[in-house]
Amino acid sequence: MNKTEISEELAQLHCEFTPDSLAYLLLTSKSERLLCGALASRLHTRFTDSPTKVVCREWKKFRIDVAALSNDKPESLIEAKAAFTFDLIADRQPPYPTNPVLKDIAKLRKVDFCSDRYVLVFFTHVCQIPNSRSPQALKYLRGMRKWDNDRSELAKGFERFHEEIGGLPIVTSGEIEVGNAFDVDVCLFYWLFDAS
Repeated sequence: MNKTEISEELAQLHCEFTPDSLAYLLLTSKSERLLCGALASRLHTRFTDSPTKVVCREWKKFRIDVAALSNDKPESLIEAKAAFTFDLIADRQPPYPTNPVLKDIAKLRKVDFCSDRYVLVFFTHVCQIPNSRSPQALKYLRGMRKWDNDRSELAKGFERFHEEIGGLPIVTSGEIEVGNAFDVDVCLFYWLFDAS
């Protein structure tokens, strides 16, 4: 599994969900496992005809989020984290999810193999502030309301986050419009970093 294959499947991740269902799922929780599962499923489908390749979730004792194996040996490992864009612009130092990502980088580097290691970070972005009719469903409504969702602020927040995780090379990034839930349009930003 190479960078291009991962990048192509990330760009089509929303195809694993019915219209608007991903918007609902992302608004109601930080959905790292859901998104990793969707990516693993797409990669698995891609390699179905290859008898030597298999895609695993929560791989082995390391519990790596997504692992591509070739002849039972690791070829690519991916650790992922999910957050909201307001996490990048909140007045927290360092911005979330810096510390969990640094732990993932250390975890990936402990695995003894000589191939690709990636950190994947997803950020849910609300295009409008949700109204008050659904506060119990939206676990992170307070953060969505408190922090501006201005894209220029988001870019600055991402720069801070990227610097805090050591300026890892960016393999790919993108934005996916995932639909509408609770009268809110939702986007998913993602960045795949080379952690080798």
